[in-house]
Amino acid sequence: MSINEKWLSILEYAADKQTSISTIRRKIKSKKLKSKQIDGKYFIKVDAALNTQLLPATLSKKEIKLSLENKRLKQLLSQKEEEINDLQMLVSIYEGVEKKPSLLPELPLA
Repeated sequence: MSINEKWLSILEYAADKQTSISTIRRKIKSKKLKSKQIDGKYFIKVDAALNTQLLPATLSKKEIKLSLENKRLKQLLSQKEEEINDLQMLVSIYEGVEKKPSLLPELPLA
């Protein structure tokens, strides 16, 4: 592995490329993206030299630091939103199981 190589999670890669996670998963499945799987999670290989966004030279160190922190927080927010969506989907699945109509008719209470 070279020093210019970097591995990003699907979420990080999708956020960096401003693409949906579903699109990234399809590209992995079709082998359009080089990826590896570790503990059930996919990581996509990117060239770190090409991945870094060039910041204007006029920015102060503090502004650069804030810009990088802002990007990190946006990625974290995106990750948390994805986790919430996954959990909401699971809740709807589990609630759907409980709300299935019974095959037996209800008995009259009188």
